[in-house]
Amino acid sequence: MIGYATDEPNPEKRLEGTIAANVLGISKGCGIIRVHDVKSNRLAAVMADKILKSI
Repeated sequence: MIGYATDEPNPEKRLEGTIAANVLGISKGCGIIRVHDVKSNRLAAVMADKILKSI
């Protein structure tokens, strides 16, 4: 799905798309995400969660 949406065939170059999809999921109430790049996704998830809790 992310490769199709971003037109990026290489899975290792889809970090931004993965983060965007995860942040959208978090905004819709998702409490658990599965990722390969833990550090980047964790930082994005923490930031998204803090923003959503402040509004």
